[in-house]
Amino acid sequence: MKTIILILGLIVSNAIFGQGYLEQIIKKDSALVDFNVFKTSLISGHPGIYWNNDKSSMLKSFDIAEKKINKDITVIEFHNILTSVMNEISCGHSTILLPKEYRENIDTLPIYLPFKFALIDKQLFITQNLSKSDIELGSKIISINNREIGELLDVLKSKISTDKNIDSKKTRSLNFMFQYYYSLFIENVNSFDIVIENSEGKKENKTVNAIFWDNKAMYHSPREIASSKIPLMYKTENNYAELNISTFENRNFKRNKIDFEDTVSNIFKDLKEKNIDNLIIDLRDNNGGLLMFSEILISYLTQNKIKFYKSNLMNKDIAEGNFKYADLPPFLKMFEEELGPLKLENGQYIIPRDSISTNKPFFDGNVFFITNGLTFSATSNFVAVCQENNIGKVVGETPGGAYIGCNGGGPINILLPNSKFGLFFYIIGIRLSVNENQKEIKVDYPIQESIDSVLKNNDKAKSYIINNLIN
Repeated sequence: MKTIILILGLIVSNAIFGQGYLEQIIKKDSALVDFNVFKTSLISGHPGIYWNNDKSSMLKSFDIAEKKINKDITVIEFHNILTSVMNEISCGHSTILLPKEYRENIDTLPIYLPFKFALIDKQLFITQNLSKSDIELGSKIISINNREIGELLDVLKSKISTDKNIDSKKTRSLNFMFQYYYSLFIENVNSFDIVIENSEGKKENKTVNAIFWDNKAMYHSPREIASSKIPLMYKTENNYAELNISTFENRNFKRNKIDFEDTVSNIFKDLKEKNIDNLIIDLRDNNGGLLMFSEILISYLTQNKIKFYKSNLMNKDIAEGNFKYADLPPFLKMFEEELGPLKLENGQYIIPRDSISTNKPFFDGNVFFITNGLTFSATSNFVAVCQENNIGKVVGETPGGAYIGCNGGGPINILLPNSKFGLFFYIIGIRLSVNENQKEIKVDYPIQESIDSVLKNNDKAKSYIINNLIN
């Protein structure tokens, strides 16, 4: 009898948090309670809530969103309302998480598109076939279950938070995670009717069965992408060196038993000893991590003293311990014991930061940064400060992080009481010592991938540097 009850419990759990969950109803009053927690916690705690839009515009966005909760609504409708506000805040470190039970349960269900994809110039191509069908690699997806691919991309992109509405992060995220986002936000089904266009331009209708989650081929987040790679690789050729850093996450370096500071120090000694004049630093898919690693790296690229940060900002309620949605340490006391009295301006405490001293030997040759939309957070901060100080040239795609900095530091995850959505954001506004009027990092040499180059694993960005930019 107990076994039967347990099985029934699992069935009910999957019914709630698996197929059909997105269409579950949230009562109007419950949704309004959750929206109030969402709104007040962001206003009270988010350090960059007004960095993309001014206060009056943001408050208007909250009002418009709240008025849409005028009846009982579905889970996905409520999620759309919340993400509409998050898109106005335009912070890539802030997001709405669907309930943990739902995210975990869909991983146990056969509901995933059986392909890996490349999203190129608003077109979705198949790069790996995980199904039993005879679909040609490089085929372009026209529609899935009668939904045009353009419509699907618009919906899924609206779910991905970005700094300053920079589109490259949305595009690159879907490049890796389309199948996950499709099941997370569109539908949970066991088969897909797809229309494809092959390399000869011929359209075909195919029905393919969904598959279970494949840990080797699929990713939930950019951090998982970075974790799947060796964090740092270095090699030299006759007249150039390649330094590939896939993450600044310290845990990835510890797991691979690499000491970042010692390794970087030895690399720049090697560059000096070998008289190498050209350095390619590949930062594609490097989603960030420790800002200290950014500071260490830039210290070897210039002989000038660098002011990396303008300031760090923390909202008054967070700093003074008046934030009612999380138990936090006495930040203000901690900072003032170390730095002295902090200035309060526009409801935020300003935490000063020191300039960065250079290291010897510094590299005085040509530097080329390869970036893409997942070059983000601490990594895009690094590239922005380099660009501001005329260090190196940027090749590839626009990095996903804003030029002026990001919202980082410690994370907060607030559980909305009724819907069980998670409101996730960081509490320190990191503002760089750069031009505040520049939205994004400028790419000196834009390189657009093609489906042919992806299938042949032809690194167009690196090839362009080697063939056209290196002396």
